[in-house]
Amino acid sequence: PLADPDSQSHLASAKRKWWRTLIIALLFTIPLMVIMFLPDALQEPAFGIAGMSVRNLVSAVIDTACLVVVGRPFYISGLAALKHKAANMDTLIILGTSCAYLFSIAAMGVAVSNGGPTRQMLFFDTGPMLFAFVSIGRFLEHKAKGKTSEALSKLMQLQPPEAVLVTEMAEGG
Repeated sequence: PLADPDSQSHLASAKRKWWRTLIIALLFTIPLMVIMFLPDALQEPAFGIAGMSVRNLVSAVIDTACLVVVGRPFYISGLAALKHKAANMDTLIILGTSCAYLFSIAAMGVAVSNGGPTRQMLFFDTGPMLFAFVSIGRFLEHKAKGKTSEALSKLMQLQPPEAVLVTEMAEGG
């Protein structure tokens, strides 16, 4: 049960895992947020290709790396659930991050093929941000479970080693 030492070490391990995942997701998210909040920065064409700005190219590279590095466990879990004809939270996460990524790649491709403007509404920041938010949630979940497990363990230690059972005899019996 929850008071089991193996369970507590598993919770501590999971908490560390999600803390690391959060930090790595933030390492991808923060540069994308900086780029996003600087609307006129890096708008010149990348490598002289009309329709592809340096900003969009850098964002695409960062998002691709994040999907591979941080998104891997989400994709493994979500696709495993789909394989068993079920869906879980990771399935929704990979659906959202994949749609945002594929739309942004397609929009960038259309702009390059048309030689269009380098200012497009792209969503390369969606995946890293979503991974960061979910990692925060899972970290806090495992932290709370660990504290609950610890409290239950301490409560069980208060239980006396033996007890005396007192029964009343009914009158006339």
